[in-house]
Amino acid sequence: MSQQINLYNPLFLRKQKYFSARTMLQSLGLIAVGLLALYAYALVQTRGLERLAKSYADQLSVQRAQLVALSGQGRG
Repeated sequence: MSQQINLYNPLFLRKQKYFSARTMLQSLGLIAVGLLALYAYALVQTRGLERLAKSYADQLSVQRAQLVALSGQGRG
């Protein structure tokens, strides 16, 4: 009777590296692109809101000047 030798050992198999340097670098790049996109979106929104606030401030100053002029006419 012949004896069978088991040559299969899971330790000798090539294992996939999930956290290799390449994978980490790709993940870091993806995070950086996402952060840049978020920054650009926030910048566009902020500039639009700043323009709107300036417009409202200008309207307010015009209306205050009109109110002062009208209140001056009522007294005189």
